[in-house]
Amino acid sequence: MAREPVPVTVPRPGLTGAPHPRLHWLPIGIVLVPPIVLGLVALGLLPVMGDTAGPLLRGLAGQGALALALVPASAGIVALARRLPLTGMGLAPRVALHLALGSLVALGASVASGEAMRWLDPAHPLAQPWRDLLQSPLGGVRFGYAFAVYLVVLGWTRAVQLATAERERAVEAAALRAGLAEAELRALRSQLEPHFLFNALNGISALVGQDPARARQMLVRLSELLRLALERRDAALQPLARDLDFAARYLELQQLRFGDRLAVRLQADAEARRAEVPSLLLQPLVENAIRHGIQRRAAAGLVEVAAWREGDELVVRVRDDGPGPGAGPSPAANTGLGLGATRERLAARYGARARLELRDAPGGGGEATVRLPYRDTGEEGERG
Repeated sequence: MAREPVPVTVPRPGLTGAPHPRLHWLPIGIVLVPPIVLGLVALGLLPVMGDTAGPLLRGLAGQGALALALVPASAGIVALARRLPLTGMGLAPRVALHLALGSLVALGASVASGEAMRWLDPAHPLAQPWRDLLQSPLGGVRFGYAFAVYLVVLGWTRAVQLATAERERAVEAAALRAGLAEAELRALRSQLEPHFLFNALNGISALVGQDPARARQMLVRLSELLRLALERRDAALQPLARDLDFAARYLELQQLRFGDRLAVRLQADAEARRAEVPSLLLQPLVENAIRHGIQRRAAAGLVEVAAWREGDELVVRVRDDGPGPGAGPSPAANTGLGLGATRERLAARYGARARLELRDAPGGGGEATVRLPYRDTGEEGERG
């Protein structure tokens, strides 16, 4: 059966799949770049100022060295966090793991920055053996700063991972909903195709005994219709012109059946003919007009198909001059399989933006009107 692709709202680029790599480096830049820049400036001034350099300048230099040592450590934190599972580990083991890793990172960065300052500025307060440094208040402050950087980078990376996982779940859910809607649309169209074929064969069988020659003509026309339907079976959407072509051929088939009792009028301007519509939109409407407008009367009747653009909508109207839907003993004209499937297809594809209405036509007869969003396909189709 023809596939009916369903429009899916696709999230904007950058909001689905893997996050942009720069997202992971954002906290590193915010936390570490400013002290690195200030530290490099201070380190450049220290040789110039010599012994006159104040504690602020030396403090900035030391902080810059620590921040610089934390850059490769932060890259390792990001890589590690991305490899650790988001779930499957209890709270206590997780806390213990990050306490150990954070302490290791803070210790390594503190020692590395202290050794760097011993080489760059021997008079700096940090220029002392690492054991002495770690036992001093200054060493404790630096250890705490490095541990805080570990937590910030880890927390940000985890937040990016969780947000990405949530977006992926949302995309998967949207794809699942689209798949279900697509399956529903295929099922609805699959109802129309055998329904149309069954009714056409029914009409032919009624003529076999009465007028075999006309029945053979109808079979030829029916085979042409089926060939056309098979050629376009993958076209879930098509220009109205092609749907009009199919409906016209179906009406020619019915004219062979009803003879002079059925007159047909088709009207659609170029703008309407280019409009995009679901395939097999008109056929059930035309069939309904014949069954409940022409077949129910002995006199000759007219089926009129008209289409035009009205603002942002395409309006398609199928009218007959029969007794009208309100004249029958039952609401069958409103609830038949063809009309029901058409309503459901319109609702599944367009939601509240499309509707099918059936009513008594002004001056007598029945009138089915479809309104749906207008979209110009740029082509009017051709008679195949």
